[in-house]
Parts: sequence; structure tokens; C-alpha cells
Amino acid sequence: MTFSLRYALLMTVLCMLLAALGVGLNAALAHMSHFTEQALRSLHFALNIQQYHLLVIIGLGMLSYITHELGLRRGIIIIQTLFFVGISLFSGTIYLKYLASITTFSFLTMYGGLLLIGSWVLMSACVLIYCIKGRAR
Repeated sequence: MTFSLRYALLMTVLCMLLAALGVGLNAALAHMSHFTEQALRSLHFALNIQQYHLLVIIGLGMLSYITHELGLRRGIIIIQTLFFVGISLFSGTIYLKYLASITTFSFLTMYGGLLLIGSWVLMSACVLIYCIKGRAR
């Protein structure tokens, strides 16, 4: 198994576990009444962002298994990593702020959001380049 497939497998399994953790956290938040309305909205938003983007990373991991082109696999690795770091910074800092009362890293939330936006842009550019080169079927 090549490095790119091992990395995609690791990232896919890790994201599946994080998705399960997100579902559990969402369920726990439904029963917690000590948070303010603003805190609950922020936590639910962070969870939604996390869950949607984890699905994208999992889908990219599956795509890396069906493609045989090394360049595409490398692009998938880069995009998966950028999405993962973006989720960690965006949602992670919100979790730290409201669940652990740590606000030191709150400035990183913006950079996580920018990374997520950049990941979407990069992914669309890769798709366009792949189609323009005539490799898409």
C-alpha cells in the first residue's frame, strides 16, 4: 500500500471517529442547560461545520482509493490536510472557549475559517484543472 493510500486511510478513519465524537457532543449539548444561548449557538455552529467538513474529508479519502493517478492522490492529501487543520482551528477554538473556558486561542478561529474557505477554493481549482487536462471521464 502506498503512502498516499495509507495517509488517506488514516485520515478517513480519524475523521470517522471525530464524526462519532461530534454526534456524541451534539447529544450531550441537547441535555446541558448551564450554557448561555450564545454559547449553545456557537457550539452547535462549530459542530455543524465540523461534521460537514469531516464528510468531505471522508469522501476525499474514498476518492483516493478509486483513482490510480498519483497527482490526484497527492492533491487529495493536501486538501484533506488543509480541511483537517481548518476544522481543528475553527471548531477546536470554539470548543476551547465554551467547554474549557480557554480564550487564549480564540484569534485562531478566523484562520481556521480562512483555511476551510481556501480548501474549498483549492479543491474546485483541482477539479477544474483535472477536467481541463482532459483526464476526467
